[in-house]
Amino acid sequence: MNNKIYGKGTNIALLIARIIIGGMFMFAGWLKVADISGTIAMFDAMNVHPVLTLLVSYGEMLLGLLLMAGLWTRLIAPLMMIIMAGAVYYSYAGGPAMYAIPAVFFVALAIIAKCGAGKYRIKSSYLN
Repeated sequence: MNNKIYGKGTNIALLIARIIIGGMFMFAGWLKVADISGTIAMFDAMNVHPVLTLLVSYGEMLLGLLLMAGLWTRLIAPLMMIIMAGAVYYSYAGGPAMYAIPAVFFVALAIIAKCGAGKYRIKSSYLN
């Protein structure tokens, strides 16, 4: 990404968005991992395999941390979008009150995936 086309305000906005979204993912993942047996039971009620439940739970924590750091953002954001697409799919029957937040996160992650991490990030030569 050529950061010269983005102003300072855009880079700060990307940093704030990454910190908020990544932090929300880390928190959600931590809540799932803290009660992993309850999480597995909840996901099992939605016919989600326990291995996928573990991947999502631990993945949310790790991917959230990487997104906050701005490390490998163009790879991380689409992976997180997959998680959010699954969340929308499994919560759709509950109506807009249930799937609205995952849908908003999906769109925000799509914007981050397109824009990249911005200027304020951990430097890496791969997919920032």
